[in-house]
Amino acid sequence: MWPPAVQAMPISPCRSLGPREGHRLRYGPQNRRHVNYSQMVAAIEGSGEKIDLLAASSQEQPAAAPAAAIATPTPTPALADTSAGASAPAAATSPAPAASEGIGMADGEQTGTRVVITDLKRGGGTLTLKFTIYNDSSTDIATGYRFKADGYAGFRNFSAIHLLDGISRKEYFVVEDSENHCACSDGVDDIKPKTQQSLWAKFPEPPDNVQKITVAIPHFIPIDDVPIR
Repeated sequence: MWPPAVQAMPISPCRSLGPREGHRLRYGPQNRRHVNYSQMVAAIEGSGEKIDLLAASSQEQPAAAPAAAIATPTPTPALADTSAGASAPAAATSPAPAASEGIGMADGEQTGTRVVITDLKRGGGTLTLKFTIYNDSSTDIATGYRFKADGYAGFRNFSAIHLLDGISRKEYFVVEDSENHCACSDGVDDIKPKTQQSLWAKFPEPPDNVQKITVAIPHFIPIDDVPIR
């Protein structure tokens, strides 16, 4: 069964529908000034119902899509200038500390050993030598009689060290007491690998005009021009 016919009829705001105007739209030139297009009512034939066509049309219109969010462009990081004329900032570096050489240093006959003179000082009619032996090898530095001179009492001492004045060609030996004990490090144990040993010895004081001297320690290269203070 077909649905009843629906006729659209513009309604003037000053005018009411007659009993038969729901069946047929009456519109003529004489009514053009009084037509209100803000409202359009349709009457269903055979019934008393009326439909506002403009209201229904506005309800059926789809809602406007929400405005797309405007993407904020991400700032592009500045690229480093790699041209030939540009110079990159130098990385901050700290120089490695230089190995302490004291006032004189020499390598030993045994690989990985060295001696460093730390002081050579006048005082009380003698000259006091201070030095350190470093053992960076994998074996002991044996002391025993290796650093002991003949004629001295004791054992494991450093009485064989001597000084050489090249100008006057004079040699200075370790001072000894009345019982032939040296004025030097005595009873020194073997120096173990990866360790060091601080040592000393006293000599007769040379003349004041001798400002530098050679230090000769057995089993190490002689150290020339060690300053005297």
